[in-house]
Amino acid sequence: MNFRLVQLRKICVLNTGQGCRNSKQQVTHMKTTNGIKKTQQLLADLQRCEFDLRAKQKLKAALKKLLAENSVRVLRSAAQEFPNDGMTLFYILAESHLALHTWPEKGLVNVDLFLCNYSRNNYHKAKSVMRELIQLLKPGKVIQHRVTRLN
Repeated sequence: MNFRLVQLRKICVLNTGQGCRNSKQQVTHMKTTNGIKKTQQLLADLQRCEFDLRAKQKLKAALKKLLAENSVRVLRSAAQEFPNDGMTLFYILAESHLALHTWPEKGLVNVDLFLCNYSRNNYHKAKSVMRELIQLLKPGKVIQHRVTRLN
């Protein structure tokens, strides 16, 4: 980890106010070296979901189908259930990951979806997966964030 930080400091001094003025400048500058590409990580907080978040098997089956329909290849998946009926689902994908954290007692789902652009631009596919996930869970309120990532 320290090695990576040292390498980043050669490109832009981080967290000191020197070098790059904002993260967009840093990303642009880093993109031009060594063929690094930009992509988007999609995050969402889905509140007041109508989908029964306690129906764990139904949710797993629906997610498996949703990913397959969007040509997202799942390499491995794991689920951890918690005493409050919550669950964390994690999918290792051919080009990154999908994580869902359910909070049935709050009607809340936290989503973290990242499809890197290693072999092709996958941003349209990531947007489609997120859109269909929102349609599946039927939240009353959606808060979404995009984080620019490098790969």
